[in-house]
Amino acid sequence: LPVRREGMTAAAFGNHWIHVHSILALGQPGTRDRLLRLEPCPAEDGGVTGFSAASFDGAGTIEFAAQKDLLAEFESEHYRTVMAPDELGFTSPLRSCALMVEPCNVPHVPRR
Repeated sequence: LPVRREGMTAAAFGNHWIHVHSILALGQPGTRDRLLRLEPCPAEDGGVTGFSAASFDGAGTIEFAAQKDLLAEFESEHYRTVMAPDELGFTSPLRSCALMVEPCNVPHVPRR
């Protein structure tokens, strides 16, 4: 749930997230083999929820098959030297949030 860097337009933020940052992420050796899903979804109107307490500028998903794959990405030299510095160029880390979740298979309950 990223928040764009102060002074950056929503359009510039979305463009950088999709066309620069995501491409850099996929440039890490082995990422395409470990990654199941990469979805950068910038908000078109400058906010995802419409609530001032949750004023994120998008919602993204990064999904790996296993926790070891996620750790390999975020503990890598590529992340430290390329990805983390790039994040500072278009996001506000102190205002952004990340959620780490694991899938849960819940049986579908039909509506009545």
